[in-house]
Amino acid sequence: MRAHDPDKTSDADQTRARASRATAVRPADVTTDVTAGRGGRSPLSLRALQRSIGNAAVSRLIEQDRHQHGAGCGHQQDAPAVQRAGDWKNKQTKGALKALKQQHPGDPLVHTLHHIAPKSKLAEFAAMLTATQRGDVVKALKPHAPTAFTTGSSSLQAVSDALKNLPANYAVGPEPGNRTDDPGAGIDPNYDREGAITPRSEELEQLNTLIAGLTSRPAGTPVSPAELHTFIAHAVAACQAHNSITGGGVGLDRDRVQWHGDPATRSSRRTGTLSPLA
Repeated sequence: MRAHDPDKTSDADQTRARASRATAVRPADVTTDVTAGRGGRSPLSLRALQRSIGNAAVSRLIEQDRHQHGAGCGHQQDAPAVQRAGDWKNKQTKGALKALKQQHPGDPLVHTLHHIAPKSKLAEFAAMLTATQRGDVVKALKPHAPTAFTTGSSSLQAVSDALKNLPANYAVGPEPGNRTDDPGAGIDPNYDREGAITPRSEELEQLNTLIAGLTSRPAGTPVSPAELHTFIAHAVAACQAHNSITGGGVGLDRDRVQWHGDPATRSSRRTGTLSPLA
């Protein structure tokens, strides 16, 4: 059936045309899409639309409801803001890294942040704590790492996120795929120019050793007050060592991390002194 031009037909003609077109589509054709959840329009509302605007217009609405927006469809879409799974950085950390990259444009050693104590282990530790213990962590660390503990909340999510954003636990470096020594979920200490482990890395290494012992115990084993105190002491000491050099804040510095090898050949590495042979 030909489409009718509303500018060239009378009201009576349009009414008869709408009635005729309405019989061209069975109700079952309409309700199939609705019951499948494609359009979000009820059968009754669609039949009412058919009577008011005609079947052709309703068909176009159904096609619009069916349409899946994509990069090449040419339509504007309001996609929900979804945080990437690996995007653990808070606003302060992102801002500091962006500023450092602007200071060192094109530098392959200023690409991302590597955690000295693995962030996955810090999250595991947070999950082992009671609400009271998480509050103790916030109270003890917030004065030394305000850019990490930005809300003061002691919820599990807030504490886990804050521990991942401890500035003392960052090392600026190349893309992980360009390293030959990426430890994955292991400790990744920093070394000074002589090859000795730095003070903050030493504190974080001891903190990581503590967490490794706690997470190896049977599930549900509580963290004792003494163990929590030890964790806080190492974390505070690492933050103080970091702040003594940076003056506080996120304090990213390319030159504080010693890298060897060539990122262009995917051979970057951080190497410390070898232990003497016995």
